[in-house]
Amino acid sequence: MTFTPGQVAALKKLRELWPDTPFVLVGASALGCFLDFRWRATNDIDISVSIELDELPAGLDRLPGWSPDTRAEHRWLAPENVKVDILPAGPNLRRAGTLRWPRSGNEMSLLGQRLAFEQARDMQVARDLSILVAPVPVVCLLKMVAYGWTSSSAPACRTSSPPATSSGPNKTHRWRLQSAATTEASRPTTCSRLTNRLAW
Repeated sequence: MTFTPGQVAALKKLRELWPDTPFVLVGASALGCFLDFRWRATNDIDISVSIELDELPAGLDRLPGWSPDTRAEHRWLAPENVKVDILPAGPNLRRAGTLRWPRSGNEMSLLGQRLAFEQARDMQVARDLSILVAPVPVVCLLKMVAYGWTSSSAPACRTSSPPATSSGPNKTHRWRLQSAATTEASRPTTCSRLTNRLAW
């Protein structure tokens, strides 16, 4: 995946802001570091950072041109229309397995985040920039957890329908991947065993 100049600039700012704090690129941008994702253009960046919830905004509010997205508590808007989703996943949060956003009250699962940090690879994403990137199996696990997560007191798997629309030359292939995730999420025993084995 070729990152846009705006994305590279945003990642450089995060590297400068958190020189001693591990953060990992996850999501579609991470997959694009290993797979041919030229057909799926995205201007979003998904970041898991090893900080606790009460450490936010962790200096993000001091970055020139950056502002919080008032519609999404985890999202920051960087210059050149780059959206940066920040997930705090410090040691205490990873042990807890969930986080609750203070403003919205929304709860998110952190299953798989330990693997994201343990198995992240140091990859060169630009000529003068290397960052930690979650490998494909870990990103797939995180997607499965997010896809099957419900706001309950414990991790849960549920059946969810794939999006009604899809675009790009691999529309059928993308739907098959989403359908497979849905099929897996409809099997609570299998899903629970997978997350319990791999995510803790």
